[in-house]
Amino acid sequence: MKSTKKNIFGLLTLAMLLFAGEMNAQQTSTYDGCSVFAADAFTPNGDGVNDLFSVIISENCSPVSYNLRIYDRWGRLVYESIDPSEAFDGYYDGQTLKEGVYAWRLTARYEVPSQTRVVTLEDRGFVLLIR
Repeated sequence: MKSTKKNIFGLLTLAMLLFAGEMNAQQTSTYDGCSVFAADAFTPNGDGVNDLFSVIISENCSPVSYNLRIYDRWGRLVYESIDPSEAFDGYYDGQTLKEGVYAWRLTARYEVPSQTRVVTLEDRGFVLLIR
């Protein structure tokens, strides 16, 4: 199932993939030719599948700056990164975080493909941590 909707920020695509009883949802937003991808859930259980969460900007866009913050349901900052290659592993201060919904916010500046300008991107969403 795939749904695409135009809005004032660009193109928003929501995709739901179903495989043998498994569910994998993703959100992709497009800003001036650059796509931002974020999974809706991850399972940091060490099995090598969906153990990490990250917000990814498409390869054709060159980030000038990147700041990803993740908050628990009380608004406490539990993760922050300025490196787009780093990912959230479900730990805070050396302790495993509880299963639940976490809010993320991305602020990034990037070079628009085939143009000579830098654009600021702000995106946010939620991710479900499943243990």
